[in-house]
Formats: sequence, structure tokens, C-alpha cells
Amino acid sequence: MKAVIWLVYFIFVMFAGLTIYLYRRSSLIGLQDRLAQGNINQISKAMWQQQEQQKSYLERLKLELERSRTGITVNNYLIMCVLFCVAIFIGVNLIMDSVVIALPMSFLGLIFPKQIVKSRSNKIMKNFNYQLIKALRRISSVLHSGGNITQAVQEVAVGFGMSNIVREEFQKILTDIKYNTPLPQALYSCYERTGSKDMLLFAISVDILAPTGGRLLTTIDNLVSTINERMRLEKDMQALTAQARTSSKILSALPFVIMGGMWLMNPSYYGEMLSTFSGKLTFLLCIVWMSFGIYVNKMIMKIDY
Repeated sequence: MKAVIWLVYFIFVMFAGLTIYLYRRSSLIGLQDRLAQGNINQISKAMWQQQEQQKSYLERLKLELERSRTGITVNNYLIMCVLFCVAIFIGVNLIMDSVVIALPMSFLGLIFPKQIVKSRSNKIMKNFNYQLIKALRRISSVLHSGGNITQAVQEVAVGFGMSNIVREEFQKILTDIKYNTPLPQALYSCYERTGSKDMLLFAISVDILAPTGGRLLTTIDNLVSTINERMRLEKDMQALTAQARTSSKILSALPFVIMGGMWLMNPSYYGEMLSTFSGKLTFLLCIVWMSFGIYVNKMIMKIDY
């Protein structure tokens, strides 16, 4: 029996390692292709991926925690990971009465803090991108009226109708400009703090425009039009896939709901299966693979813009 368990672990580890390798390889190939094509949207995404890959794990973690604005430090995050791992280890060990199974299962606790921080970061970044459109329109209006870029940024930083996060970031950009920091560098710094790909697109556009002597006003107008079109397509895709996403959520929750309902109506229904080691192992693997299937289904339904 132990040989079968170790064989299952070996196959799982090999499958996970192969998946990670293929994902990293496809990301690098896609990065080179987008840089070669020269499209501004693809270049911005490629540069974003390249910058993220060049950072160490702790640097990426610290940046992600800062972007989430949760106030969680790196030490607190690591403590949360340890607590989740210990909780899963204790729970699985109580159920399975086997340290060999509980130890690898405990590493699943690393997923939960990451998902919490990632969900918070995505929510903040989505709100920032929505407000960034208003900020760019206001900058365009100031430039149309004859003002310079410093006045336009100041109008966004102190103006009404903007969310707090946009005002705070543009106040930092304004401060950088007043201290003679080049505008593209100030925009890149804002991207580092927020992780907004739209801000990165804005920074790249201005950075390319500066040495060529192009018109900043025309660039901002085109950028606003591009981001608006992308957001419109995103809303259309969300509407078209709403039924499929709802069905996916219902089907994903259905096995757990049925299992819980049967357990409440007849607690002894699973008694015979859970009284043996093989039955407990089968039950645990079913829960793990159903959870993995939910995650894969979620990734398939995710649309990258």
C-alpha cells in the first residue's frame, strides 16, 4: 500500500514539475514573439512580464503586498502561510492518521494567503484603471486648453471627482516632476506602485514620444481611445460568457453540496468508507482533484486582455 502511495506522489510531482516547465517556456517564447512584433499593447505586456520575471521572489512578494494595500508585511505574510500549512497538516493528520500524507498536503496552505492578496490587488487595480480613464481625459482637457503637463497632472492630483488612490498616485507623480524627475520615469514609478498595465502603456507611450518630439496631446487622446475600446470589449466578453461562468460555478459547487446534504441526512452513509485507510485516501484525493478541476476551469474561463 505504501508503494502505491509513493507512486502516486511521484506521478503528481512529475506532473506538477512538467506543467511549471511548460508554462515558463511558453511565457518566454510568447514574450520574445510580442517584442518582435512591435505592437504597443503587446510590447507593454511583454515588458511587464519581463520586469516581473527579473525580480526575486521576496521583491515580487513585497511589491504585491504593497499593491494590495492590506498593510500586511512580508513577515506577517510568511506567518500566515505557516499557520495555514499547520492547520491543514493537523486536519489531514486527524482524518488520515498518517504523517506521510499530511505533510505534502500541508503545502496547500501556501495557496490561500496568495489568493487573498491577489484578489485584493486585482480589485484595487481594476478600480485604478477605471479611474485612470477619467484622469487621462482631464489631462487631455488641460492640454487642449493650452496648459502644460505639470498643470495637467496637478489638476488630477487636486481635482474633484477622482478616487483617493488616483489622487494619491498623481500627487506622487507631481512631486517627482517638481524634483526634476523625467515624466516617463515618474510614470514608471507609478506603475511599480500600482501594477496597472494601463499606466505602463501610458509610460511607454510617453517614453517613446519624448526623444522623437511627437505630440503628447495626440498620444494621450489615442491612448484614451485604446483603453476605452479594450474596456468595452471586456464588458462585452463578460456579458457573453456570463451564462457559462454561472453554470461553471453551479457545477463546481454541486458535488460538495450533494455530499454535505447526504452527510446531514444520513451521517452513517460515509461511515464504512471512512473507517478504512484506503477509503479515507480515496475521499481525500477526490476532494483535492475536484478542487484542482475547479481551479483549472476558472483559468480556462479567464480572458486575458
